[in-house]
Amino acid sequence: MLKPQELSDLHRQYILRSALFYAAAGDGLNYAMSGHHLWDNKDWTRLEVGDGRTLGFNKHGMEPVHWLTGPGQQVANKLGYVPREAIAQITGKEYISTSGKAPLMDTTLPGRLRHAAKGLAPISAQASMKTGSPANAVMGTLGVPIYGMTAEQRREEARKRWERKLMEASK
Repeated sequence: MLKPQELSDLHRQYILRSALFYAAAGDGLNYAMSGHHLWDNKDWTRLEVGDGRTLGFNKHGMEPVHWLTGPGQQVANKLGYVPREAIAQITGKEYISTSGKAPLMDTTLPGRLRHAAKGLAPISAQASMKTGSPANAVMGTLGVPIYGMTAEQRREEARKRWERKLMEASK
């Protein structure tokens, strides 16, 4: 490991350096933002921002971990736009979830068209459209996407869902 002789030695060094970097830098950032260590997170492959959102740190390095811990969800995440959107439209869900916890999409014609159009936008812009935060788009463009919503954003989403249900019930 210290004096690489073959290409495989360099690969092992890369993996070890990546793991050490993630552990050291990731834990420091996580502790600074949330007040607790990385290993105390619900999902230790992401950093917690401290307000309910998470940060995709070392996304490339965590991909093998996601393939090992959730292969079904990883396959769903890797689907192209056409099959992913077709499944979403057929099931009426916002996204594909192997846990079955995906929220319902707006199944009105304008809602379905909006969902299809949103899927054509770049990933960094999708984060901004969902939360209304240009900062999320910038972070996604830099390769460090921010996931989830703050408590206030979750309350607003719940309010909108409740209004949609009331409108559907009154029809």
